[in-house]
Amino acid sequence: MSLEEFLDYAHQEAIQLFPFLDIPWGAYFELTRISHPDEAIMAVLLYSVGLVFSATLLLPMLQPKELLRLVSRSVLWVYYMRHALCAFKDAVDYEFDRRVRRRQSRPVARWALTPEEAFNFSSILLHIGTLGLFFLPSESHGLGVIVILVMMLYPFGKRFTFFPQFIMGFGFTLSVFMSGKVIGVDLSPGSEDFWSALYLGIVCMLLATIANVVYTYQDMRDDAQAGGKSMALMMSNRPKIWLWAMTAVVEVLLWKIGNLSDYSILYNIITCGGSSFALSALVALVDLRVAADYEWWFRRGMIGSVFFIIWGLYMDVQPTLPLSHVSGTLNTMHIPLQVPTAYLDLKICGPITPPSCPTPDCKLIAKAVPVVPLSEEVLHAQNGIARHADNMVPSTQAAYIAPRVLVAKNMAKVIISNATMTSVKTGRGNHARLNTYAATTIAMIPAAEGGITSN
Repeated sequence: MSLEEFLDYAHQEAIQLFPFLDIPWGAYFELTRISHPDEAIMAVLLYSVGLVFSATLLLPMLQPKELLRLVSRSVLWVYYMRHALCAFKDAVDYEFDRRVRRRQSRPVARWALTPEEAFNFSSILLHIGTLGLFFLPSESHGLGVIVILVMMLYPFGKRFTFFPQFIMGFGFTLSVFMSGKVIGVDLSPGSEDFWSALYLGIVCMLLATIANVVYTYQDMRDDAQAGGKSMALMMSNRPKIWLWAMTAVVEVLLWKIGNLSDYSILYNIITCGGSSFALSALVALVDLRVAADYEWWFRRGMIGSVFFIIWGLYMDVQPTLPLSHVSGTLNTMHIPLQVPTAYLDLKICGPITPPSCPTPDCKLIAKAVPVVPLSEEVLHAQNGIARHADNMVPSTQAAYIAPRVLVAKNMAKVIISNATMTSVKTGRGNHARLNTYAATTIAMIPAAEGGITSN
């Protein structure tokens, strides 16, 4: 008996003992397109744009351990859902796939799986992915379900509109706001950062659209014969004019985001300049008639442009001074702090009772930081809203989170340090935001004569 005959005999015996082994596992794995990592990386990077953007807005920052936990769980969820949605798309689009040469080798299109088997498999994956939302903060669950539903609508889009790519892109727009819920930043309409988040969501939508249009342009004729609709068909005569227009809108919106969020010059150089270079090179040099050419530029142009956006945003994540152990509860929080000796040694004595606005009995102690009225964010936090209070750097939160907080020596000095060191020494952006938090926190420190002393 040869080795091949032995293996075949062993396989048949194993199937008789364990019938569930007689399943085309390879076709099921192929259905998820797990062998195409570039597309999965693109989806993860587009979602990560919202995560890094939200991290730049959060003051005070989450502790690195907590931030890493949230980001890693979010990225794993996006990576899994991308493969689950690919299985769902193949289960729905098999009739079109059989008429398009590039997609005829997919499992359902070549009858390796029946449409019912593919649909049942994708349904199981999608249900598991929906349950995966429970590993993310509860505030993000609603938007997470909406993102899944929007992405599930995408394969049906080519049946009724020439803009199905915008449906998929809209899912990435919503993911920016979902990222804000994950990190703990208010991006709702009417909030200070809503317009920046909306513009960034449109940027993600356009980037996903550009990538998909270039990728599906090679299928244009087959899609037309199969009766499908797509943007590639609509822009068939002048595709690069449309791509240049979308690239221009992306760069204008990125510049506008930098102005609204007061980002630094590094953001303008890396995010705006780097993404503009990568996208412009792709649009100018890619040959839409050659699939291999698109794949080469996808790895360098599309993924590169999103990487530059993330890198520039990361450079504006606000640094914070190191704190030692934080103990106690919100009602009795004691904060031993370590700060540079270059600043005055200030002492704060007695309980802190935050007023609703600065009053004459509040001793203001930061001449270097402009004093501004209390913002809605501070008043909101003053009412006890602090989702990550136990994990946050407390230098700008502790003075107003609870009605009574005992603050240890040098807290005011750290507040000044966080504002002045970030604005002056590192030259990073968000100066107005830092000064607002520092000044309003300091303004909320009531002290009788001698309550705040200097050594």
